[in-house]
Amino acid sequence: MSGGGPASGGPGTAACSNRAFTSNFHENRASEAAFLPLEQLPANAVSVPTWSGSFTTGGTAYPFTMVGTDPAAGQATHVPVEIIPLRIDFAGNGCVLENRGMAADLEASPLFAPTDLGLGATQWLDLYQRANFWPTVSTTSPGYHLLLDPSDVPAVTLHVPAAQGITFFDLNTNRTVGVVSGDWFFHQLLGLISSLHVSPTTLAAFVPYNTYITDQNPNTCLQPPGCAFSSGFHIGVLSNNNPHAINTFAEASYEDLGTLSPYDWGTVVLSHEILEWAADPFDHDSSSQGQVSFRSNTAPAWSSPYFFGGSACTTVLEVADPLEEGLAFYVPPDRHILANAAFLSWFARQSPSTAIGGLYDLGGIFSTYSTAC
Repeated sequence: MSGGGPASGGPGTAACSNRAFTSNFHENRASEAAFLPLEQLPANAVSVPTWSGSFTTGGTAYPFTMVGTDPAAGQATHVPVEIIPLRIDFAGNGCVLENRGMAADLEASPLFAPTDLGLGATQWLDLYQRANFWPTVSTTSPGYHLLLDPSDVPAVTLHVPAAQGITFFDLNTNRTVGVVSGDWFFHQLLGLISSLHVSPTTLAAFVPYNTYITDQNPNTCLQPPGCAFSSGFHIGVLSNNNPHAINTFAEASYEDLGTLSPYDWGTVVLSHEILEWAADPFDHDSSSQGQVSFRSNTAPAWSSPYFFGGSACTTVLEVADPLEEGLAFYVPPDRHILANAAFLSWFARQSPSTAIGGLYDLGGIFSTYSTAC
């Protein structure tokens, strides 16, 4: 399997021009939105199952809410995941970006298919969380698991107005790439949450093909100096139908690197977002949601050489971000690429780490805890 090749079906680029562009589009990444800690999640809120805990660093307590049950309880939690493939139709040039095999490839990957990666056959998220809380899991709570039950729906077409998106042919990958306005795209996804009747107890995973989002005007992305972009995000939003319900969802581009790579990159963005959703399910942008009644998880301010080259300082408890530009994993035989992630001890500045083997991340990249900034 090569360059994000699907389990079935295949990429489609109907009416897309092969006109090539040379730009620095791929050299920029969008910064995280400004997430503000507000009030605690209401006790009666309907959402994916969660548990709460805290850690203390430098005399300050940092409470958090994560998906699943408390690892000390030793229970297995199953969370439904609805994979929603997106077919992106660009009105400006008639280009349609789609891949009919995306959902099947994701479901066959270690994100959802049990795979033995060193701790017995399980899913990628479950492996991470069990390793994260290994002292408890390995002794008193071997029955703890956080498992995802995937399903998918037929692809949904989004019609992108000419002012809201562009496409170009990437000479590095020999694939067509799309860029859409983040604000426009976000509101399309909110509409789909409602029209598809996605339950707040389900994680919705919206998956476009080789399509990225920018907070800038996408029509300027091919002009110097280019534009910042992101390949995915996760967020919690108040339900339009129930004031006591919170829908959590992720958007993750299915990346097809074509002739540039022999690996299946279609899983890398969704693996990143699922790891972060589980550790911080109610991430939200207060500016887009108004006065909300839940909060994002935070940690002592940290930086990482693998996050914006070490130039960024943030307090978000986003476990894959510290290694966004670092090591990823590939899993044979299909060579799926999966994101690495930091353990809770890295954020809590604990020494030694309480994760499996005293590690600070799944790949063993960090030798100590986070750097203060």
